[in-house]
Amino acid sequence: MSSRLVDHPLVGPLLEFAFPTLCLGCGEQTDSTIQVCDRCFSGIDRYTEPFCLTCKRQLFDRPDCPDCKSDSWLLFPYGNYVDPLKEIVISFKFRSLTGAADFAVEGICEQFSERIFSLEPTWLVPIPLYPMRQLIRGYNQAEILADKLGERLNLPVASDFLVRKKRRREQARLSEHERPANVHGVFEAMADADPGERVILVDDVVTSGATVAEARRILIEAGFDVPGCISLAHGL
Repeated sequence: MSSRLVDHPLVGPLLEFAFPTLCLGCGEQTDSTIQVCDRCFSGIDRYTEPFCLTCKRQLFDRPDCPDCKSDSWLLFPYGNYVDPLKEIVISFKFRSLTGAADFAVEGICEQFSERIFSLEPTWLVPIPLYPMRQLIRGYNQAEILADKLGERLNLPVASDFLVRKKRRREQARLSEHERPANVHGVFEAMADADPGERVILVDDVVTSGATVAEARRILIEAGFDVPGCISLAHGL
């Protein structure tokens, strides 16, 4: 359908009536431009401080982890992986409803941009999907999130630095103890770092941190410094 037809004063309202916007969180009809109703948006448990992915502690009013020091690397998550954000993430990840990336990027940048830039990143690198899984899904949600973050933070996105060369069981179906072994060796670096190149990883959900930790390990072996990670949600 042409944009001129959609903009017609009679056609537009008819389309809105036939295909109303539904909230990504609860499925109720909403007039919200971000596809999340006011009740669900206000119910999101947002994070205001980053986490250390080495020891999993939240860093309140500290630039780095006092325990892990040089071994620390930081996670900047939009919110807690519980409803309604959990349902919003599922809609984003499996139902091709990508509106969640827009408001999450704004929230992440408002809350964490200064601390992200303090890490002096040169690239944003999304966690890749296994090629067949991405073909079936039609998109990589981490790449969508990274592209929007890159636009907002004026940072380049390198979606070709990492590939996922092996297909393994979904992490969500495994215990925290099983996850590191499940992702070991699944990534391959497709680029070698120039001196001073620093990567911030991007993923939709970080829970145990096993997947992003494995991606970080491979990039470090390729010569990159990887001081942080950004995610839409983090489960404690």
